[in-house]
This record gives sequence, structure tokens and C-alpha cells, in this order.
Amino acid sequence: MLARIGLPNAFSVLAAGLIAVFVLGAAWSIETTGAVLIGTKDQVVRFFDWVFVLSANACLLLVVVLGLYPKANVRLGDPAARPEFGNVAWFAMMFSAGLASGLLYWATAEPILHHQGNPLLDGAGITAGSEAAATIALRITVMHWGLHGWAFYVVAALGIGVYSYKHGRPLT
Repeated sequence: MLARIGLPNAFSVLAAGLIAVFVLGAAWSIETTGAVLIGTKDQVVRFFDWVFVLSANACLLLVVVLGLYPKANVRLGDPAARPEFGNVAWFAMMFSAGLASGLLYWATAEPILHHQGNPLLDGAGITAGSEAAATIALRITVMHWGLHGWAFYVVAALGIGVYSYKHGRPLT
């Protein structure tokens, strides 16, 4: 309704308001704002870490179900259109553009970062730098860069792709 009379929608107003509060808070006192944001993040992770894991598993399950379910075979584009690239070429492009650059850096840096310490180690009573910390660090890295990480990208791409092609909207 707001768009009809030329006003931005409520979510845009809320987002702009939150950004303004953070910017003004940082301009007023960067240390206090930083402490508040870090404390908020820590509390969200502390109480809702299970939501992150559950959503990763749900996305992976959705992708597997859509990949195996015959009725999920939705054609993007015209009914007579053929794919521009084959499966192998498409996978290579997706891997190269989407994840390869991140893997080159983070595949080595992330386990080291987690091995040196993170809130999961502290909560489990594991000493940073120990063998147990190395195991946890590798598990976290595999969770981020394995199938669960890809599932988030696939769900987002499917949503954008299906909407774009079914409604004739450009991807650029």
C-alpha cells in the first residue's frame, strides 16, 4: 500500500532505520557500538546455533529431494530451449567462479583460525591448539565448505532462477 502513494515499504523503512542507528552509534562511540554488536552476535550464536545447523541440514535435504523427485524437473526458459552448457561444463564454471577462489584461501586458513580458538571450543571445554581442537576445526571447515555450504547456494540460485525465468525477468 505504501508503494502506491510513493512511500517506501515498511521493510525498507525498518532497514534504513537500523542502518541509521548503527551508523550514528558508531559515530558517537565506536567502542560501545562494537561491544554491543559483538555481544549481540555472541548471544545469538549462543542461543540459536542450533538454528544454523538445522537450516543447513534442511537446505541440504531440500536440494537432495528436489534433485531426486521427478516432479521437480522444472525447465528454465522456453519449452523448446536447450541448455547452453553441458552438466560438466556448468559444474566447472560454478565451482570455479563460486567456490574455488574461496577454497584456495579459506581451505587452509579456516581450520587454522578455528584451531587457535573459537566459542565452540570454549563452550566444550576444549583447549585451543590441542588435538581435539584440530578435530573440531576440521569439522567446522567441512561443514562450511562441504555439501551443506553448497546447499545454501543452490537454494538461493533456484529461487532466483525459477522466478527470473518463469516471470521473464533478466538476471542482470
